Amino acid sequence: MYIEKRSSSSYRVVQMISGKKYTVSVDHRPTKSEATRLIAEVLASKPKRADVKTTFSEGAQQYIDDKDNVLSPSTQYGYLCLKRLIDRLYPEFTQMRMCDITDVDIQKIVSKYAQTRSPKTVRNLTGFISPVLRYFDKGRVLDVTTPPKEIVELYTPDDDEVERLVKRIEGTRFEIAVMLGAFAVRRSEICALTLDDFNFEENSVFVHRAKVKGKNGGWVIVERNKTSKSRRKVYLPEIVCLKIKERGCVYRGNPNDISEFMGNIEKELGINHFTLHRLRSYYASISDYLHLAEVSILDQGGWSSPHVMKQVYRKKLAQKNKESAQITVKHFETMVAG
Repeated sequence: MYIEKRSSSSYRVVQMISGKKYTVSVDHRPTKSEATRLIAEVLASKPKRADVKTTFSEGAQQYIDDKDNVLSPSTQYGYLCLKRLIDRLYPEFTQMRMCDITDVDIQKIVSKYAQTRSPKTVRNLTGFISPVLRYFDKGRVLDVTTPPKEIVELYTPDDDEVERLVKRIEGTRFEIAVMLGAFAVRRSEICALTLDDFNFEENSVFVHRAKVKGKNGGWVIVERNKTSKSRRKVYLPEIVCLKIKERGCVYRGNPNDISEFMGNIEKELGINHFTLHRLRSYYASISDYLHLAEVSILDQGGWSSPHVMKQVYRKKLAQKNKESAQITVKHFETMVAG
């Protein structure tokens, strides 16, 4: 057992018991006897159900079922896919009793899984196993090593590429979807929009729903967005709203068809590949370049924080910083030369 200081007013008691890590946080530095008592209370508060002998596979299914009205349909679908994957790849693990699973057992399958999967995919796996175990074993924290996070430089299109794409797809059923994407509307949000969501007098749209994968694998409409900030009003060019009025709809069809169509057109035009979601990055970078207030960019794009928003156009921002720095460099060169 050990006690670690987390902040100026927070301490965490950590203890390994039978290969499992348990923690409890308090707002003061506890004595050794108090720390022992706190850990004992955590162990005593564990659910007194048949889950002690429940296998991981059974427990994972129960976790998903019990969270039916809490988890989003897409999250449930993702969890069910992960459960089936673990059942298929690691049957010996999934048939272990929950109370017998140690961090070593988990580390073995994580290390094996990491041999052929990306770091993000590996973290998704542990991100499922961890809450399932914690659901049946309160206070438990996994002490498992995962691959370091990859820094992936996703491509952000420029004005020329967006202009060529929009002109090429004019008149197709994907035209409006791409235009809305250029104003930071997510694909899931675009596919859930109806004419009732538009205010054609002020050329705006109220984004408040999303079309996502349901727990059974089909597409469903949910009355909530990705984050609380995603529920928003987005202002659009008049030409976009006129096209929507003339067509009588936004987009009808499979969301995946948009991505496939864009990929084919980009190849045809010979431009760099980017997804509909990368148009959010385009919107953020262009808005920043045009000196829009940060709060306005956040509101229009539905980003939860400036940090999250800036992550999507850090490459463009770096280029802007470089250009700004060159102004000072040229000034110094002129001064010295003169």
